[in-house]
This record gives sequence, structure tokens and C-alpha cells, in this order.
Amino acid sequence: RALNEQQFRMIAEWQHLAILCVLKINGIRPVPSEIAKFLGEDEIFIEECISRMVSLGLVSKRNGLITEVSSDVVSSEDIP
Repeated sequence: RALNEQQFRMIAEWQHLAILCVLKINGIRPVPSEIAKFLGEDEIFIEECISRMVSLGLVSKRNGLITEVSSDVVSSEDIP
């Protein structure tokens, strides 16, 4: 099965996985501006990444706060 563009970009752009890691760090507010600042990235780009991750069901955004939906991401071969 071929990846769609959203899935491909999630894998191809390191910032997506970095966002998931940042969400686990205590002391960093889980908001796009703080995540962007921590990663040294443009806030608009981080917003786009977060939107993509929301559409893929990896994170949720409520009242401006980003939370990880599931930490169990596996491949089609059940390799974590």
C-alpha cells in the first residue's frame, strides 16, 4: 500500500517526531509557539506539522494545547 502525502511528510520531515518527543518534556508548554522555539523552527511550519499529526490521529489540539493521542505507533509489520 502506498503512503499518502500526509503520511509521507510525517516520516520524511524530522520535526514531526521531534514534536512527539517535546511533548514528553516537563517544563515546556505544549503549545506551537513553545515547541517551535524549543526546536528552533518557524512557528507556522510547526503549526502545519501539528495539523498534519492531528489529521493522522497522533496528537490532539484542545484549547491550544497539544497532547499525544497514542504512543503506540507501529508499522504494517507490527514493528514498533
